[in-house]
Amino acid sequence: MGNGLPKLDFDPQIRDNLSMEGKVRAKETCPKCRGNFADSGKALLCQACLTTPERFYIDIYWDRQYKKYSDKNSRILSSNELAHPVLTQIRKGIDHKIFDPKDYQTKNYRKLQFEYHVIKWLEAYP
Repeated sequence: MGNGLPKLDFDPQIRDNLSMEGKVRAKETCPKCRGNFADSGKALLCQACLTTPERFYIDIYWDRQYKKYSDKNSRILSSNELAHPVLTQIRKGIDHKIFDPKDYQTKNYRKLQFEYHVIKWLEAYP
């Protein structure tokens, strides 16, 4: 890949006895045929056009459904090489009982939440 990111060595088939919670999914449909992307075992792929998605998310059920679109550093999941290690990290967190979904929340998203503005307003007007 010529995206300037380091190549991460991982094999999604090796799970080291981790929790099996979550899946990597495509955020979009195929731009050519509008079909869905299917998991080929190592990557998401349009079966008709053989194209790959440009945006990914982690779909996980843990107390409730969460959709995570970025890693802990707010990097958008724009490749399989970024998405699968994040899923592995989440699974390890679940297994060790330290997973917090807020750790994978885009940092700027917090400023859009209602309670953030209420707290800021209360701090401004004591």
